[in-house]
Amino acid sequence: MEIQTFILAKQIKKAGPGQYHGSNITSTSFWPPEGQFPYILNRHYCAILRRAILLEKPAKLTYQANLVDLDGRPLGKQGEEGDGMFPAGTRFHRVAGSMSLTIPQPGDYRLEFRVSEQGGDSSLFLYDVEIRQYPEENA
Repeated sequence: MEIQTFILAKQIKKAGPGQYHGSNITSTSFWPPEGQFPYILNRHYCAILRRAILLEKPAKLTYQANLVDLDGRPLGKQGEEGDGMFPAGTRFHRVAGSMSLTIPQPGDYRLEFRVSEQGGDSSLFLYDVEIRQYPEENA
């Protein structure tokens, strides 16, 4: 199982079976509205998982998102967790949810999003983000 696609957005809503609508999709730069840190970043995510083979039974999944610096050091107690099921009889599955991460100061960070199968594979997706004190036009 692998994470084929991962997006971070201001908002993602389920629009129907297998359909999602979002706004500010693929965001990579963020800043606190008042330029104050620590900054709590609230975002939605959607990931498309892909299997090489079809399963005969559903597989239990767990998800975890952690914010780290570019050297891979975790930023305090971070992380969002969730779980779900990869359905039997399909090679693709979408997972979506929300996360809240605390940003200590401006800089470059990496969001690590890991999906693990109970007793099986895990897949890691790395998503780089840039945190500024103010939007570029105000710098």
